[in-house]
Amino acid sequence: NFRDSFYNESNSSLLIKNRLKYEYERKALSDSIKIEANKKNVELSKEKIKLELKQKTTENYFLYACIVMILIIGWLTYNRFRLLQQQKDYFIQNQKLLMEEKQKKLIKTELDFLNSQINPHFLFNALNAIYFQIDKVNTDARISLQKFSDILRYQLYDCDKPTVPIEKEIEYIRNFTDVQLLRKKANCICDIIVTEEVKNFDISPLNLIPFVENAFKYLSHKTEGYNRIKIKLSKINSVFLFEIINDKDNLESTQTNNTKGGIGIANVKRRLELIYPGRHSIDINDNETEYRVLITVKLT
Repeated sequence: NFRDSFYNESNSSLLIKNRLKYEYERKALSDSIKIEANKKNVELSKEKIKLELKQKTTENYFLYACIVMILIIGWLTYNRFRLLQQQKDYFIQNQKLLMEEKQKKLIKTELDFLNSQINPHFLFNALNAIYFQIDKVNTDARISLQKFSDILRYQLYDCDKPTVPIEKEIEYIRNFTDVQLLRKKANCICDIIVTEEVKNFDISPLNLIPFVENAFKYLSHKTEGYNRIKIKLSKINSVFLFEIINDKDNLESTQTNNTKGGIGIANVKRRLELIYPGRHSIDINDNETEYRVLITVKLT
């Protein structure tokens, strides 16, 4: 019994010892695992701090870049605004100068217009006085003076408009030819033919009369037979036609560039180009016996 008891006590001690050793080793392993875990947590914390610092640094760089870009954009905008303001001030100043210049020109034009009204008014009063001083028996002189007065009135008061009724232009041509025939011999004839369609439309004034004046200037000087001028005004649909033909001396060389005392044929051609661009034509035929001009104008 004593042996059995001793044996049991030995086994119990051994078990206790093994148990204590196991607990110690277990605790040591647990502590080792905790230490390793703490080390890893510390390393992770360090990495996290580094990442956060790096992220903050990147954000700061981006913020600084944005601030710099805003400053640059603001500076460029300010300079652009200042440049536009300078250009605006220059434009306003330039416009003021132009307005002042235009105002001066308008005042001068108005004064010239008022003066031009005074002078013709005096001229017509003088013509009217001369008209009544002419003996009533001298009917031709009175009629000629009246026609001359009508010519001046048309040129001064009606031709300041872009267009005039065709009826007024025809009347002006008739008055002009009547006055011109007074200077010519009895064998000089001017026939004016106006077709029925030539009415109720407007044309640019004073573009036809230089050709009429040119016809009288270069009219033939035949002593036998007639020295004839033929003027025809017609209208076909929307096309107005003006034709003038004058007899000429065989050896005479007609100069068509400019007319004596008139605005000139070349000037009229240029005027027609500006007023009726692509809507007119001028056909001139100059032969040994006659000089012919045909003008066509598309009205609409």
